[in-house]
Amino acid sequence: MKHALYSSVALIALAAGCVDEQAASQREARERLGQVVSLIAQADQGFVPKDSETELSLDVDGKTATDKTADIQAYRQDVLGQAAKELESIVEHGSVAQQVSVRRLLADVYASQTRFESREAMLQWAALADRSATLMSFLGSVDHADARIRLLTPDEAPLLARLKEDKASTQQRLKKFRLEATLLRKRSSDMSAQIDKLQSQADAQAQLSQQFGAQALQTTNSDEQYDLYDQAAAADRRTSAAAANAQELKVSLDVINSELAIIEKQIQLADQAIRTLNDQIASAQRRQSTAMYDEATASKKRTVDAFMQQFDQINQAYAQSVESPLEHATEKMTRAIDLLTLTLDLSDQDERLVQLEQLAHTVGLVHLLADRIQAMGSYGYTLIVISQTATRLMPDRSSRVMDMAKLLHDKQRRLIETAKQTISTAISVADQISRSTAEGDPLANIAKQQSQRLEAYRQRIDSFRLASPQV
Repeated sequence: MKHALYSSVALIALAAGCVDEQAASQREARERLGQVVSLIAQADQGFVPKDSETELSLDVDGKTATDKTADIQAYRQDVLGQAAKELESIVEHGSVAQQVSVRRLLADVYASQTRFESREAMLQWAALADRSATLMSFLGSVDHADARIRLLTPDEAPLLARLKEDKASTQQRLKKFRLEATLLRKRSSDMSAQIDKLQSQADAQAQLSQQFGAQALQTTNSDEQYDLYDQAAAADRRTSAAAANAQELKVSLDVINSELAIIEKQIQLADQAIRTLNDQIASAQRRQSTAMYDEATASKKRTVDAFMQQFDQINQAYAQSVESPLEHATEKMTRAIDLLTLTLDLSDQDERLVQLEQLAHTVGLVHLLADRIQAMGSYGYTLIVISQTATRLMPDRSSRVMDMAKLLHDKQRRLIETAKQTISTAISVADQISRSTAEGDPLANIAKQQSQRLEAYRQRIDSFRLASPQV
């Protein structure tokens, strides 16, 4: 993001140099742009100043505390937020060249904020895997309580037949779960190796970028300095590309590991269920008192209440920590693209350059939509699996689980349609740039690469589609 913002800052400096010093509005715009440039330099300096007023609210052992030695990313996002607010206030001010620069810089700031917000939300989503596994444990407890009630019914013959039927069915599920776990472990191992390779590439390019930057600071030849900065920027873009690819794979790896955690929990629950069923079959001939039956019924109700409480908490965590931030990030990235659309009407530069910027941000938007679609698909699948068992164990309460799964399915379907429409429109723009550019022109190559990335996202999005929830 650092070099991406610097390109826009360079445009601001060029526009400011052409401003009529006598025009008050342009002078004010130039001064405020200078303040924004200073803010962005603070955000990119790589450390948090000692006198920073940025504060983080921490939760340590359940107690709220404040840390003025703020995390560098939190500090950076706070400063970029200030820059964005200032840029929004002057987006219609100054000369045409200044307005164009403001829009392009503001779009870059929003894109940077969106990448951070999206990454944080996806990390929160991955963390929900453990809580989903806990929810499966609660469901196992409900199953155990329900089995105890059935064990205490007076007529033992139907109970014994059902217990044997349940045992056979559970053994079939256990076999299926173990096969799925083996395949997921293989995928996890292969993907971890890919991530390590990409991270090594990113580290190598980052070091190369630092070397070029250091050389540029040492030379006094402006042409040589420009060339070194250009090489540093190119190495930085390769670093970003490798890191972005590694991040995408990490998200996919988190999905695989989340699914594996759930499958392993299902294996554990199935093993436990079989042991329980064996015990129940062995003792099925004993008649139990009405008092014991009533106690078992009350115990199941308490367990169901605990399950529903845990379900509500996880739902709230998903809505607040995953979906809401991703939705907000989507709105912000859409604003960035709209700013560049307005720039096309103002700029006297080659419109293909602005279109390529817009295309790059559209790829970022599609990546964000793909993350949202993936999270909805994974969480929705978990709810469907849970609801299928919950319907049998607690039919009067399970509808809430299924309703949430249906809600996610419908929302994901609409989001997939939006993403595909966005991809189709962006690919058309990329093709238009390619057709209007001579063969071999770098602009045509960039447009083609973006078109290929968008097509890859189209395929990726389809793979996350959630099946229609059915009991």
